[in-house]
Amino acid sequence: MKYLLLFENFDTKSHLKERGVDPDKTQLIIDEESGDTFFFLYNFSGQMVGYQKYNPKWPKSGQDRKKLGDPRKTKYYNWVGDEPEGKKIAVWGLESINITDKYIFITEGIFDIARAHEAGFPGVAVLCNDPNPQLGFWLKTLPQTKIVIYDNDVNKAGEKLIKLGDYAFCVPKGKDLNDLSPDDAKKFLQSCISKIENGVSESNAYSLEEYTSYITSGLGNFDLRPAQVNHLLDFYSDDIEAGFEEGQVPKTVLDKIANELGLGKGTGYASVKIPSMSIRQLKYL
Repeated sequence: MKYLLLFENFDTKSHLKERGVDPDKTQLIIDEESGDTFFFLYNFSGQMVGYQKYNPKWPKSGQDRKKLGDPRKTKYYNWVGDEPEGKKIAVWGLESINITDKYIFITEGIFDIARAHEAGFPGVAVLCNDPNPQLGFWLKTLPQTKIVIYDNDVNKAGEKLIKLGDYAFCVPKGKDLNDLSPDDAKKFLQSCISKIENGVSESNAYSLEEYTSYITSGLGNFDLRPAQVNHLLDFYSDDIEAGFEEGQVPKTVLDKIANELGLGKGTGYASVKIPSMSIRQLKYL
């Protein structure tokens, strides 16, 4: 199968280390024959309640998964048993948190929080960008300041991930935290803490670059070409700067642009005119 041919001489342990996970210091199981890595997931009582199976040999996209006909033959596969009262709560990285910690980080993925651990910061991965209310309730009981780290792919579900924290910071330049080098990740996470300690408000925990990067990525999701995105960023620059200064979430400004132009309807291009630019000019920039 084409997915497997690329991994004939694949070294799972080396790969995990590159992604910030040391197999010799982490509770996990590696199936040498299949290349599957199993990460243990825990509830907040410290009980193991499930696992995440990771195997980069398998595809991540849902369409390719359907072709394979087995949900376990996927890059990431989560299984969580039923908790009492049907509450399925499971996180990874719980052992990194100490009662004396002032801050803890929250990410969606295991490898993102593993990069934070590697840099010396505690935190947990919640394994989805649309966590259930029980998870949010439990996190609020923790005495530490919670900092959510997210990427530019945040959608409506992802906004719920952001709400798990007291603060939320976007990874710069459209990357995941795990995409950063260990040194860059450490600098970025420390900068998040520095912003908080220097009085950055909860709703305005972005740099202007991060704020604009979020909107750029969101506009790109409408299949607009880079030139079109850049033109719109320039046209709406006053709204972007005002939104940033007022502490609005970037998606608020993005929604305004999308709604005003009718993006996401029909062809995905602007369906209404905006001053100094016709629909035709916008479409063929």
